[in-house]
Amino acid sequence: MQAITSPYSPAAQRDGRTANIEAYYLKDWQGYDMPLHCHDRAEIMYVISGRCVIKLQDGEAALEKGEFIL
Repeated sequence: MQAITSPYSPAAQRDGRTANIEAYYLKDWQGYDMPLHCHDRAEIMYVISGRCVIKLQDGEAALEKGEFIL
């Protein structure tokens, strides 16, 4: 079996192993406070610059530039 280097490579597409992205957005928030909520799909939050605090059910996660949470 060929190694898959990207979920969008021709081999991944042939094997049906592509990622299904249903939404995408890029925001530059300064001091935004979002209420605790949930999704029925996976969400990836990636910090492009600065830092942020993600409120979790059991606490919080502090992220800095280059870090992400799933």
